[in-house]
Amino acid sequence: MKKNFIAASAMLTAIMLASCASGAGGDTAPQGGTSVTPEVTEAPAAETEYSRLDELRTDAYSGRTFTILDANDYPGSNLISPGAEMTGDIVNDDLYERDMAIEELFGIEINYLQISPAADGCRSMKQTVQAGEDAYQLCVSTLLGGSLADAATAHVLADLSSMEALSLKEVWWSPLMYEQLRLYGRMYYTSGDLSPMRFNLPSCIYLNQKVLGDYGIDGDYYAVADDGKWTLDRLAEITVPYDQDLNGDGKMHMSDDFFGLANADHVLSSNQFLVGAGVSLSYVDDDGIHIDLGSERTAAVIDKLKPMVSGKKYADQNDIYKLAFMEDRAVAVMHTLAISKSTLRSMESDYYIMPMPKYDEIQQDYRSFINAWSNAFVGIPITSDPGFSGNVTEALCWHSYKNLRADMYNLLLKEKSARDAGSQRMIDILLGAQYIDFNGLYDFGGTTSVLQKALYGKGELISGLEKVAEKAQKAIDTLQSEWTGE
Repeated sequence: MKKNFIAASAMLTAIMLASCASGAGGDTAPQGGTSVTPEVTEAPAAETEYSRLDELRTDAYSGRTFTILDANDYPGSNLISPGAEMTGDIVNDDLYERDMAIEELFGIEINYLQISPAADGCRSMKQTVQAGEDAYQLCVSTLLGGSLADAATAHVLADLSSMEALSLKEVWWSPLMYEQLRLYGRMYYTSGDLSPMRFNLPSCIYLNQKVLGDYGIDGDYYAVADDGKWTLDRLAEITVPYDQDLNGDGKMHMSDDFFGLANADHVLSSNQFLVGAGVSLSYVDDDGIHIDLGSERTAAVIDKLKPMVSGKKYADQNDIYKLAFMEDRAVAVMHTLAISKSTLRSMESDYYIMPMPKYDEIQQDYRSFINAWSNAFVGIPITSDPGFSGNVTEALCWHSYKNLRADMYNLLLKEKSARDAGSQRMIDILLGAQYIDFNGLYDFGGTTSVLQKALYGKGELISGLEKVAEKAQKAIDTLQSEWTGE
């Protein structure tokens, strides 16, 4: 395989020769590649006559059972499978009606097997594949934590690109993942409307309206975002001056202090901030996977972010929003869109939903790193009948697009999660600005861990990348070899 990891020493030289950091914001496309095709977010028009189901209809599978493995870390909140009957719950009933329609379309029975945690479910799938058994026709799970991302490199999953029935470039699937996670023409997992959790994925910033008012932090923040001026500098203005060690113990702790910006300090969090500011963790072309993280742009983003995010403590990462933000002890919090329709629905104070801030106004687009720990992703076991699995999976996804998306998007998100019309517009931006790449999933050689340490701790960006450069390249080569089976 071609060596695609750019040596850290070369990156260091490039930085030393580069112009000053004030010019680093001139990127008009994401660093390391081209702009990513936005996810299409609108619900389909009700009057559309076209039906993908008419094209898929066949009696070739009549009498067969289609088993979906729900490998789920949080089955109580990540609803993938419907109950045995209609319950009045919007999502459950949409899923129930979908499955009934697809059963009638093909003359089949749809069954679910739920295994928790997700890693155990994917381990079960691997065991059945290794035994040559066609036990599951579809798996819905997370990508991380020993789930679908690992299954792809263990030769457990079928190449979705080779399945004629799957319309992977269409809007009921994920155009983002088709563009970013297809390598050498092969693709082993994706996301789509088949899973309601698809609408939980984007990272975002929440602003506490009560706190903004109490501190006189005036501004029409929706207009700022609409005008493309929601940047790291603007976020810093309304957060950095307001950190307060209320109990005077010399520590900033989520349980009892006041924060400008409340945030976690793990790898996912650093990825969310950096990607929002235009840093691409990796990119793919015909030659394979490439990484270029030692650039001036990455260093400049870290420099801007560090005063906002470092030095903050918490006993539980959920305290970041359940305590600091919901108790009106934070101007802003960074999390995902998921909490707007779960935990924050009980919050007394109103809040703004905002995109992740850009590096500067020159950056062309907002970008939102997605949470790959959500049960929003699908893969098909390699031992399954590709015609059967492909046709039924396509039908499930298209039916969800036509029927479930409108309820998820318009009712659960835009009416129940957003507290005003401005946040509804911001949700449109978020769902259209989603981003993921291979390094965001596989952390080649610990490169994204280097970013985390440079952002939140005392780690050095360039020396840290130099130390892991060889390891990272080996990890890329290994994944590329496993991806192709060579």
